Amino acid sequence: APPAAPQETWGSPAPAAPQDAWGTPAAPAPPQQDAGTAAPAAPAPAAPAPAAPVAPAPSAPAVAEETSGGPWDEVDDRTRALATDDVEEDLEATRLSVIPPAPVRRSITLRMDDGAELRSERTVVVGRNPAAGDQEKPFVIKDDTRSVSKTHLRVDGTGDDVLVTDLGSTNGSAIVHPDGTREGLVQDTATILPVGAQVAIGDRVLTVERDQ
Repeated sequence: APPAAPQETWGSPAPAAPQDAWGTPAAPAPPQQDAGTAAPAAPAPAAPAPAAPVAPAPSAPAVAEETSGGPWDEVDDRTRALATDDVEEDLEATRLSVIPPAPVRRSITLRMDDGAELRSERTVVVGRNPAAGDQEKPFVIKDDTRSVSKTHLRVDGTGDDVLVTDLGSTNGSAIVHPDGTREGLVQDTATILPVGAQVAIGDRVLTVERDQ
């Protein structure tokens, strides 16, 4: 019979392959690339992220052309023109309707030959018992001779000139000029009394003076 195979000297199996010093298996070697195969291209860089939008700087508020603003902002040009015309018409009407200053009131003084006198800013009616109108003032004359009529003479000194009018007296009236000449009055006709002249009514004499 063949002899038995000799055994290991120590009678124990062969030791295993040595491990890494730390007890972990070594990392496998990287696979070798074929010399004729090109390496894959590097990936393209990622597109940059879009920049955040920048808010525009606040601009200064526009200055309004008209400080008044208000209802005119919504009015068209035609309406503005019509409104302007209305204002001009109103102003013109206002100018035309201005009340003129009151006229200066003139006054006269009547003086009879016996010293009786009357000052008035209105028209005066002279006589023994004169019938004066609403805008007239009576000047009652005492006349024992009865040569003066009840309503004898009207004297109007409200204008630039003094006017005298005989009111249909029985004995008439006349202007007596400074030289003594007489000018008879026509009934119901106004006649200018010259400065310095007097009026004869019946047998009496009346002097009229313009007040300053």
